[in-house]
Amino acid sequence: MGNEKLVDVMYGSETGNAEAIARRIHAELGDHGFAAGCILPLDSYEQTSLCHGDGKGPVESRLFVFVISTYGDGDAPLNSNRFFKYLRKKSHPVDALQHVSYAVLGLGDTNYTNFCNGSKRLERVLKKYGARNVYHRGEADDEIGLHLVVEPWIDGLWDAINKYFGAEAIPPALHAQPEKLDASPAKAPTQLNGVPRPAEFKLRIEESVGAVEKTWTNTEKGEFQDTFTGRVCGARLLTSTSCDKRVWHMEVESDNNLSYQPGDAFSIRVRNNVEEVDELLAILKVDGNKVISIYDGENLVNGPEKVKDILGWRYDIRSPASKKLLRALADSCTDPADEQRLLLWSSRTGK
Repeated sequence: MGNEKLVDVMYGSETGNAEAIARRIHAELGDHGFAAGCILPLDSYEQTSLCHGDGKGPVESRLFVFVISTYGDGDAPLNSNRFFKYLRKKSHPVDALQHVSYAVLGLGDTNYTNFCNGSKRLERVLKKYGARNVYHRGEADDEIGLHLVVEPWIDGLWDAINKYFGAEAIPPALHAQPEKLDASPAKAPTQLNGVPRPAEFKLRIEESVGAVEKTWTNTEKGEFQDTFTGRVCGARLLTSTSCDKRVWHMEVESDNNLSYQPGDAFSIRVRNNVEEVDELLAILKVDGNKVISIYDGENLVNGPEKVKDILGWRYDIRSPASKKLLRALADSCTDPADEQRLLLWSSRTGK
């Protein structure tokens, strides 16, 4: 093992939750004194040292953090299938992964059978080929809230990684909330526990764009084959009103000729109330016909699209503000006190 405290992060994600958590862990590695290695889906195992322990000579020991979800009847995400298929080969020696140490975080939902089976299956196959566990497997339940397990699991992960490298943990005082918070915008993020990292996306107003079609109906990354319109014709609450997370039985009818096979999945996109969108635009003092594009660096992520269509179709404007949104608002504040308050609300300390 070299002097560099290198940690690779991989994920198996069906709807994006596992990927988002994996990317967060990867982004926070540097804050805890570690070097960030790869951040890849499990199906990209060939780009890592995972598949280099097949008797081809010495392989450097590596530490991996895996975040994997479960969908359907205990199935692993689609972007992990090639990895599992690779490890099913009988030609691997029993010590093919002896150079690998790992920690696994699983996401699941106790409303379904085989809870967190993806993570259990992953850990079984890692141990089968000699990989060594350095931290207990986390099992986060979407039924009661993923954060109830994810947050403490990540908090404990840093100590486990330090023990693996034989190093002392960064003093907790550097991450703990002081008794009195400094209102200085430059100091606030390091004084609070779990403040999201600044947003890397950039918004650009398109000054000269012709007619813009609604893009919410477009196929994205080949995930959706067809788009239909429908109406909710029935809704029934399946859980108690006292439950933190409510589950509904919904019935939707459509005039379109739908054809599907057992096991097909439907992604439902709901339009926000037009009057509420107009009210929000008025509060924000934004022209809904303005056309904007959103970029991650130089890469176009969304748009060009009208602001009113983005608020109408892409975001749930009734949902509570997320911590990432609060952090983004804090970055836009001109008043240090308002910025400090938003940073507090965006942190785990202020939850």
